[in-house]
Amino acid sequence: MTGLILLIIISLVMTSCNSQTDLETLKIDTKIAKKIKDMHEGSDELEIIR
Repeated sequence: MTGLILLIIISLVMTSCNSQTDLETLKIDTKIAKKIKDMHEGSDELEIIR
């Protein structure tokens, strides 16, 4: 039972840290649409390399 609780807590902490990192990449003066477009272009380049 404690293993299950520990697993849930660890997964919540990891999700929280990942969300914080994503928010830190978005600057106040950066347009979100441009950031999303850049992310999509980057993923297209990765598919070509594979």
